[in-house]
Amino acid sequence: DRRHHRINQVTSILKDNDQNIWTASYGAGVRKYNKATGDFENVPFSHGEGAAKYVFRLFKDREGKIWAGCIKGRYDANLRKGLWVYDTRSKSFVESSYPVYEEVLSIEDDKRGNLWVGTLKSLIRISKKTSEIQTFPLGSYVRAIKSDSDNRLWIGTIGGGLLLFDEKNER
Repeated sequence: DRRHHRINQVTSILKDNDQNIWTASYGAGVRKYNKATGDFENVPFSHGEGAAKYVFRLFKDREGKIWAGCIKGRYDANLRKGLWVYDTRSKSFVESSYPVYEEVLSIEDDKRGNLWVGTLKSLIRISKKTSEIQTFPLGSYVRAIKSDSDNRLWIGTIGGGLLLFDEKNER
């Protein structure tokens, strides 16, 4: 039914620049509520063995790009990359060009143009300007990331509590 969202495990909700609501789910991918039509639309992932259905996080960056953080689900053992980005031309999610091969639980960006990705055991910094990647092992699931006005990251983990990461000192 296009007017109802019959998904039991919603993992993330996002509002885009056109005021549409996007929902991620554990097992059913991403759906978008089109405010203009009043319908829910499936948002496909690029076809192939790496197509994602277990989407843990949706994130809209400062440029308006929509990112999806994916995990391996019960039937997604072939997931190659955990970080996907919405392609406006194909109207689908495609694998990110960044080599993030871990499952992604959280995503954030900062004022310096970095994309921060939380995984099952680390925090990853991706420079969107240079594509340089740096991994900070934390040993805990990184479930939430929030950048503050001092360009510090607040990190919510499972097992490690709340952490404050100072990018300047990289700790």
